[in-house]
Amino acid sequence: MLEYKKFEQIADNFQDLIDTKIELFKMESVQRIAYIFASFMRVFILWLLLVIVFIFLSFAAAFYLSFKMGNNYSGFIILAIFYFIILIILLFDQKRLIEKPFLNKIIGVLLR
Repeated sequence: MLEYKKFEQIADNFQDLIDTKIELFKMESVQRIAYIFASFMRVFILWLLLVIVFIFLSFAAAFYLSFKMGNNYSGFIILAIFYFIILIILLFDQKRLIEKPFLNKIIGVLLR
C-alpha cells in the first residue's frame, strides 16, 4: 500500500511538472510574440519617419537641380532616373540586399 501511495505521489508530481512546463511555454510564447510585435512597431515607425524625411529631401533636391538647370522639370527627371537605377539594382539582387537581412533579423528575434 505504501508503494502505491509513493507511485501516486510521483505521478502527481510528474503531472504538476508537465503542467508547469506547459504554462512556462505559454508565457514564453506570449513574451516572444509581444517582443516581435513591439519590434515590428518600432521599426515601422522609424521607417515611416525615414520615408517622410526622404521624400522631403527628394523634393528639395529635385527643386534645387531644376533651379540649377534653369527649368521646372529636369531635377525631377534626374531623380526619377536615379531612383529607377536603384530599383533595377534592387530587383536583380533582392535576395542579398533585401531578403537575407530581414530573415536574419526575424530569426534573431525569434531565437532571442
